[in-house]
Amino acid sequence: MDHDSQSLLLDGDFILCDIDFIRKHNGPYKVDIHDVVTSASTYSSSGTSIPDAEWLPGADLTSTGDKEDIYDIVTITSIGSSTLDLQMMLVIMGCKKHIPPKGRLKLRGKFMVSLRSLAPSLIRITTAAAVGAALHIGQGNPKIVDQRAVDFSRAVLAQMDIDGEVISCEGPKDHAPAFNVREKVGTGQGPRVEFVMDPVDGTTATSKGRKDAISALACAPQGCLQVLPDDGYYFKIATDYRSKDKISLDMSIEEIVQTVADQKGMQLENFTVIMLERDRHKEILQRLRKLGVRIILIRDGDIAASVVTCIPNSGVDLLIGAGAGPEATIGATAVKSLGGTMLVNVWKDKKDDSERLERLKAEGVDVDKTYCEKELAKGNQLVFAASGVTKGELLNGVRFTSTGAIVSSLCVRLPSGTFEKSETTLRFEKHPVYEFLT
Repeated sequence: MDHDSQSLLLDGDFILCDIDFIRKHNGPYKVDIHDVVTSASTYSSSGTSIPDAEWLPGADLTSTGDKEDIYDIVTITSIGSSTLDLQMMLVIMGCKKHIPPKGRLKLRGKFMVSLRSLAPSLIRITTAAAVGAALHIGQGNPKIVDQRAVDFSRAVLAQMDIDGEVISCEGPKDHAPAFNVREKVGTGQGPRVEFVMDPVDGTTATSKGRKDAISALACAPQGCLQVLPDDGYYFKIATDYRSKDKISLDMSIEEIVQTVADQKGMQLENFTVIMLERDRHKEILQRLRKLGVRIILIRDGDIAASVVTCIPNSGVDLLIGAGAGPEATIGATAVKSLGGTMLVNVWKDKKDDSERLERLKAEGVDVDKTYCEKELAKGNQLVFAASGVTKGELLNGVRFTSTGAIVSSLCVRLPSGTFEKSETTLRFEKHPVYEFLT
């Protein structure tokens, strides 16, 4: 008996995985719907004619109520030699008015699952990288910090049922250990997703035993993440939702700070800016000090700095400064998921080599454009995950125990905007990734 199965993900009435074929139904079928939100049960129906939607009591996609952030995995299996009219099945399930025009239909993969359901596995990746890096805190060897973080996270990825690709990873420009560009990850069986990885944002900090090092990644369906080349630096500002469409990089530093403070209803003396402590920021630092704002200077970690500006009551209001390209995309994913705003453009430094701008243009970068979070992280299916390596503004560092380690992590995702913090207690003995440490 042949079974031809396709899985579709529905967000309420909205189809998140489109179909590239329409066929007439002429035989028996089986439909399974799994409620991802509650993971309580699977609803099933079989037959030889188009079913009544009522055979799925409690299924979210047939509900007439509010379906925001509701997910179901729908599997339609033809039995024997029959084919399926999948579009008609979706009409019956209450999705008629949201089915895209036939000319826009495209199959993204045999199986699609909600990135929401992937989130715990994504935290496992950053957790592993954090543990690998933390084994070498303070030992003065940045390369082994990066290598262990990559090795541990690669081991977790190899176990995941995804068809994944790492489209960018921080490290190659510094000749540091990193994932290969376009490296395939996962078992190849599952949703097609792409990653921008920074196994350790704060490699030097980790090697010297300093604060604010994290492991971080951004994940999205293929084609959703835009990465600025890891060639020189990019100027970035990030803050929360109140300053959306109120600030631009055409404004002066003083105007940006004053506008964000006004939107938040704050006096400048109570306003806090976070920035990397770098020589390239000396002029900006002087101007900020003249304004009288509070300033947090960090040695490493502008991903965490961009995220913390969007967390209510964090005490940090604005990120300003120049950093690397991959971190901009990872940070933008988190900022967008939290409803904030992030603006990025090419940092033009007098110390840059004369051919840099031409190299960037050759790679498709508009060197005069301001990129926003919506351009760096497209769509409404996004996940940002991070785990602390050393203690910082955003997360606690890895704490080793007699039997394993305790790791602090966070996950932010769209479309819900959910922000989750967690603490993982690992037992190394008999663990497929960490067993060799015992």
